Amino acid sequence: FGLPRRAWRLLAQAEQRARAMGSHLVLMDLLPFAAHVAARLGRFDDAHRLADEMEDLQARRKLPDSPAHLASMRATIALEEGRAGLAVRLLTPLAATVDESIAIGERLSLLTGLATALLAEGRPKAALRHTSAATALHRQKGLGWINKMQPPSVWWQHSRALAACGRNDEAWAALQQARAFLMERVREMRDEGLRRSSLNKDSIHREIVLAWLEQAAVRGLPEAERLAHLRLPSELGESFQRLVDTGLRLNEIRDAAELEHFVVDELTELSGADR
Repeated sequence: FGLPRRAWRLLAQAEQRARAMGSHLVLMDLLPFAAHVAARLGRFDDAHRLADEMEDLQARRKLPDSPAHLASMRATIALEEGRAGLAVRLLTPLAATVDESIAIGERLSLLTGLATALLAEGRPKAALRHTSAATALHRQKGLGWINKMQPPSVWWQHSRALAACGRNDEAWAALQQARAFLMERVREMRDEGLRRSSLNKDSIHREIVLAWLEQAAVRGLPEAERLAHLRLPSELGESFQRLVDTGLRLNEIRDAAELEHFVVDELTELSGADR
């Protein structure tokens, strides 16, 4: 839904409970996701702390695929920090060893992540090799939603790489595919606030929407098609149900600073506005 602040609050609660139980297995599932959300929020000290703890846990348990997962985790943080070169150095050896033993979703995610880093580093031809491999594999698997990968991101990075290499018609086709996956994701969201949040607060979704609006206008698409994402059916009842939940949680807060953040966060979630 593009609500990383809410996710961070929930992850903090889950992390606290996992530590109280002394459950290393739960923490190993939780820490990579928490580090990713922390990086998305610009909480880089927290992200590195979580990555360091993950490295320590993996060293103690000696799991065979741990180094690869840790490298991918640190590359995600590096990308959010704007250190594309480091992300490329971390992901390139992993991409070189991609084979059938790695789950399809992980392979697609790895290829897309490396391409994103290469684009940020100004190397579109290298990025295109990886996005082409990713989209070919995705087509081979029926263009489905596969665990551990995000189809809108795969096709959006492919569109970006094609455009950067001057292949504009192919870039438009890939953008249409990315947008189709995005519409598939939000079409069944009847809560308008959550749908708007998904469209504007997730950075990849936002980039797709903005590129779509620009290119659809350039190519003369009718307004009804260009703005279809704003005209999906909504149900007010779902927003009111969330408002009741907001009131219950509001009454549990006793700290003034926390209350201020809570009210702003809840308003942005209910309305879909940007913070």
